Formats: sequence, structure tokens, C-alpha cells
Amino acid sequence: MAGGADWGEPYPRRAAQAVGGFGLFALETLPIGEESSLDPHRMLGYASEVVGVILVVLLIVGRPTGRAVGAGLGLFLAMLVQPVLQKHGGGVPVLGALHAANALVMIALAWLIVRITTAQLREAAAVEASSALFARSGR
Repeated sequence: MAGGADWGEPYPRRAAQAVGGFGLFALETLPIGEESSLDPHRMLGYASEVVGVILVVLLIVGRPTGRAVGAGLGLFLAMLVQPVLQKHGGGVPVLGALHAANALVMIALAWLIVRITTAQLREAAAVEASSALFARSGR
């Protein structure tokens, strides 16, 4: 930390992601050739929307904790906003930057859901194992 504040490792990456999104949507033509070169990116977006709908259904059926439901609904809302940001990012480059930042939010929320539900499953497995041990002991 010579001569300045320690901003940590994640912040420069996040800034680079937002600036990259801003720059891509601010361009008149794509630097990577024809527009169809972004088709894999679009397909990933469509697939993630399908996964988001499946996640909401699983959240309704599985009845996890309130934190997991909140994070799941937040992820679903972020997924709904993502195509809107992409569509209008060409006219308003700031929305293009938000498209990239929203992608990071979606990744963070997905990670949070996995952590919360994994902890809940471990806790349920521990309770089940202790119940089985208690039943075998004959008490």
C-alpha cells in the first residue's frame, strides 16, 4: 500500500467490467466483427433466464429460508432487468455499463443462494443423522 488507499482486489475488476460495458455499448460498430459474433453471449442470456424461472419454481416448492427466497427473487428480478439494460444500452451507454454491473450482481446472488441452501441442507442432514442415531439407541 505505497502512497495510497488499499482498494482491494475486487474493486478494479468491477470498475473494469463497468467501463468495458460502457465502452461496448458506446461504440457505433462492434470491434469484433459482425453482430452475430455476440450470439453465444445472447444464448447464455436466454439460458440464464430459463434457469431463473426454474429457480423461482424450486424456491416455491422447496420452501427454503427467508434469506434464500429473498436472494432468489432478487436474482430473478436482476435477470428480468438484464435484457432491458442490453436493449437500451445502445442508446444510453450508461445502461450498457449497468448491464455489465448487473451481471456481476446476478453472479453474486447466485453464489449467495448456493451458500445459503448448502448450509441449510447440511443442517437438515445433521438433524436427520442425529435422529437416526437417537432412534437406534432405543431411547
